[in-house]
Amino acid sequence: MVFSALTCRRIKGKPYLFVLNDEEEAGYFYHDLTQVMGTQNVLFFPSSFKRSVKYGQRDSANEILRTEVLARVS
Repeated sequence: MVFSALTCRRIKGKPYLFVLNDEEEAGYFYHDLTQVMGTQNVLFFPSSFKRSVKYGQRDSANEILRTEVLARVS
């Protein structure tokens, strides 16, 4: 999947969104992309909850990451 993501890089100036099955898979994918493209060009939009939404425990670190992503995309 990382290879296909890198081939999309040919069209400059266009953002791409990759939606993966779970947070673990997304984390590995994010890490692979940052190793190849650098951290300036790759963003990670995690869940705002530490655990399942039904427990209602918010994760402030993830909320900061989410805010950064929204600010850079907008």
